[in-house]
Amino acid sequence: LDPWHIRATYQLYDHTGQPEPQGTFEEFWLSPTRFKRTFSSPQFSETELSTDRGLYRVGDHDWPNKSEFLIHDSLISPIPGGIGGLGLHLGKKSVSLGTANLECLTLQSPGVMPIAGAYCFEPTQPMLRITVSSNGQSQTEYSDIVLFEGQYIARTIRSIDRGKIGFSLHVDLIEPLAVSRIPDLTVPAAAIPIVEPISLPQIEAPNLLILQLLPVYPPMAKLSHIEGTVLIDVTVDKDGNTKNLHVVSGPEGLRESALRAVRAWKYRAFLFPGEPLAVHTQVQIIYSLM
Repeated sequence: LDPWHIRATYQLYDHTGQPEPQGTFEEFWLSPTRFKRTFSSPQFSETELSTDRGLYRVGDHDWPNKSEFLIHDSLISPIPGGIGGLGLHLGKKSVSLGTANLECLTLQSPGVMPIAGAYCFEPTQPMLRITVSSNGQSQTEYSDIVLFEGQYIARTIRSIDRGKIGFSLHVDLIEPLAVSRIPDLTVPAAAIPIVEPISLPQIEAPNLLILQLLPVYPPMAKLSHIEGTVLIDVTVDKDGNTKNLHVVSGPEGLRESALRAVRAWKYRAFLFPGEPLAVHTQVQIIYSLM
C-alpha cells in the first residue's frame, strides 16, 4: 500500500451498556516498519512508534485493553492471518442484515474453537459486513463502506456482546499520506523501547487468540474427582504459535491435558503490523466436574 492516514472516533461502553468517555484512534502508516499510532481517551492514552531504530511507546505503560485491541483490529485487520491449515472445515450459509442478504464463510472443527466462527460478505463484492463469534454470543458489524487504495474500508463499526454494545467506531478521515504531511518519527526521550518477548498480562493475552483447542478432561481425573486450575507459562512466537510451555501450578493429573491443548492454540501476531513480536504470558485452564 501507499502511505496513508486514518483517524477515527470511538465510543466504549461498560458491562451494563452505559457509554464511557469517547476516544480517538489515529494512525500514520508509511510502511510495515515505519508508522505512528495513537490512542487518546480519558482512560488510556498512548502513542506507538515504529522507526529505523526499532519499536517504542510513549504514554501509558499498560498495553491496550480488550476494547482498544478490538478497535484497532476490526478497523485495520478484521480477518486475521494464520487461520489456514489449522484443521478447520470451511462452510457456507446465508444470513440477513436488515434488507441485505449476506453470504457467510463459516469455520468449524470438532474440539476446536476459532474466535470468529463466521465472516459474512456482500454476495457480489468482497465487502466484510459481519463477523460472528463461534458461540454466537457476539458479533461485529461493518457499514458505510468505501473503497480506498483498492481496499474496502468500513467507516462505521459496531461490536455487540451478549446483546449489549461493546464499542462503536466512526472513521472521520482516511486519506493518502502526502509527503508534506509525514509525521515526525523522532523518538522522544521518554519513549520506552519495546523488547521481545513482550510481557503481556494474563488478562490481555486472550484478545489475541484466533483459535483454541478445547482441553480433554482426563478420564482418570474424572474417576478420581480431580478438579482445579492449571496455570501455564507460555511464549507466543512471531507467527502466533505457542512455545516454551511450562506448568506453574495445578493438579498433576490435569497438567498434560492442559499442555496438549495450549500447544495447539493459535494467536494473532502481536500489535505491530509488518513487525510481529514474540509475547510471554500465562494461560489458565479450568477443570470442573460441575
